Amino acid sequence: RYPEDRPAGDVDLLIPEDALGPAREALEAAGWRPRARGRRYDRFLREEGYCWQAVDSTGVLLEVHFRLWGLAPAGLAATILETALPARQGRPSRPSTAQAYLLAALHAWMDPPPRPLLTWWDLERLAGSVSSDPDPSLLESTRAFGLQLPVLLAAAQAGSLWPQTSLHRRIVAELAPELRPPETRLCRRFFARGEGAVTLGKLTLARLLARRPSRSGWRALGRRLWPHAGVVERATEAGAPWPLRRWRYQWETLIRLGRS
Repeated sequence: RYPEDRPAGDVDLLIPEDALGPAREALEAAGWRPRARGRRYDRFLREEGYCWQAVDSTGVLLEVHFRLWGLAPAGLAATILETALPARQGRPSRPSTAQAYLLAALHAWMDPPPRPLLTWWDLERLAGSVSSDPDPSLLESTRAFGLQLPVLLAAAQAGSLWPQTSLHRRIVAELAPELRPPETRLCRRFFARGEGAVTLGKLTLARLLARRPSRSGWRALGRRLWPHAGVVERATEAGAPWPLRRWRYQWETLIRLGRS
């Protein structure tokens, strides 16, 4: 209702995985320009990627998600599509409030700290639109896909910023007894040091050690050291020789890992 309350950096669409090819063709025919091209990048999208990015003539960034992040288990995107609210009155189909909370809680950990306040404000606004009791479908999806740790941590962070909203505290109370030992250790670091103690790598490792499902599995840790060739192709200059492009990106990756 009030767009100025929630500035956006891009437009996100979620589509079935098998619809990516037709969607790309239709969008490019309509004037959207892909942000990356190349055979390595196309292979990355097929094998490991989760969204195709394009911009229009005004510079608007569009992300067409056909999967969710590697942290998310396979099948979560399909579940969200199946349970989405139907399109009406000119508005497209969209996730329910409960599923939107789950998506926002997962997405919060994709960025390195310090994370912008807007990350947690999304959760607060979603929480403010429902009752103080967690939606059963939110807890059901969280448990079905083994996402107790990221959802609990995100709810705890939002609750620390807006303590007057009881929903965040209720979610933490519901999920805390279900954590497994590796997840509990990361939780203790979070409560002792703040949200900056949680990085995507630590969250991924804790969930893997706890035997939680994810789309990328243990491969996610290896990709932090040796990114897919499609990621390198997307992020480096096309005119340079491929070995040089790989070496430069690999060196930058090691520097980033050292800093984190």
